[in-house]
Amino acid sequence: MIRMMIVDDEYYIRLGIANAIDWASMDVEIVGEAADGETGLALARKMQPDLILTDIRMPFLNGLKLMEELRKLLPDCGIIVLSGYDDFAYAQQSIRYGVLDYLLKPIDKQKLKETVARACLTLRNKRSLRHYQQFARQEHPSIRNQFLSDLLLGRLTEEDTIQEKIEFLHLPLTEGSFQVICVRLDDYSLLENQLSLEDLQQLKDAIVGHLDACFLLGQTYLGMTASLAPDEWGIILAYTVECPSPEEDSPLHQNVRQLFEQLTAFTPHTVSLSISPVSDSIPALPKLYRDARQANKKFIPCKNSVVWPDVSPESELRPEVAGILNFVANHYNEPLTIQQVSESLYISPSYLMHLFKDSIGKTFNTFLMEYRMEKAKELLKQPGLQIQNVAAQVGYSDVKYFNKLFKKHTSLTPSDYIRIHYAK
Repeated sequence: MIRMMIVDDEYYIRLGIANAIDWASMDVEIVGEAADGETGLALARKMQPDLILTDIRMPFLNGLKLMEELRKLLPDCGIIVLSGYDDFAYAQQSIRYGVLDYLLKPIDKQKLKETVARACLTLRNKRSLRHYQQFARQEHPSIRNQFLSDLLLGRLTEEDTIQEKIEFLHLPLTEGSFQVICVRLDDYSLLENQLSLEDLQQLKDAIVGHLDACFLLGQTYLGMTASLAPDEWGIILAYTVECPSPEEDSPLHQNVRQLFEQLTAFTPHTVSLSISPVSDSIPALPKLYRDARQANKKFIPCKNSVVWPDVSPESELRPEVAGILNFVANHYNEPLTIQQVSESLYISPSYLMHLFKDSIGKTFNTFLMEYRMEKAKELLKQPGLQIQNVAAQVGYSDVKYFNKLFKKHTSLTPSDYIRIHYAK
């Protein structure tokens, strides 16, 4: 039952709204009426309504001030604004209070019924989402994680068994569109040696907490996170709308940016995300995960990164920056200077440095060093390759200087890094 209140200084408006519709048939109960905002606020504090219909112009406390106070008192309460034509521009100011809809006076009976019905649907959906959010965090966590892990890794093939477990765990995996995100903690082998077991576990637990905060309850989807390896998680997105939007301002893009902002503020350690294409088939989830995992490559070292489906990471950068990165990828094993790069791309060194720092978030020289160190880590994993050869192949003729930079970057000497790799 949706508990509704009416706040309007005109008695016949309140009477008309109360009697115009068979509210009980819509599972709506009118729990109070008020003739001004001040009385309405006191009544709302007492009755705790789910939905309030309020006028804009009222004595003592106008509609805008009432909405401001309601957001503090009842943040989840839905609001429908009642407005005359002359007040419509004024009523639009109420958008900052998250109103669900507007009704213009004189109020049409059918329009009133449709508007309240839409608001009730929105409020009931929010209740369902909150219930799912609470259930996902508290109920059957280990069973849920094991099932999602088995599902993504392709260990479950019987569709009847899959469906039974989906129903038992109350997972939103019945119909609609699905997408999978592969999340990997960068440089995990190094972190195992740099951090204590307790600190490493705290880091992973915190990352999972941030993943849940950003993806569990999206604006257009519900997210389910599963641990797949010590350094890897999979997130299944079940969309609650027909077709997820690929635009850069889509809810998913916003949540990825939110995740990166939270992680950057929390830890210097980074993650790599890769996102699969969309499918409307539950049996296709293992393939979506494989596609996402295969695409999971670090484009810019020491930086949180995401690879979108069918989108080259370079295409999301300014052409000049993509050109700089491409030049580094082809010439990192040579003695490089900013002057050389700027001349090859026909841009001034000062502009290059400003543009690069603004786009990548670090100086060109820092990026070049980190890029070379990441390449050196790959080469050091190859058996029989001497450290001096590795240094030369990533652009350093001075082995001592290379060793110094490598230890600064990884907290390990090249020799220690080789021993740790082969110990595994």
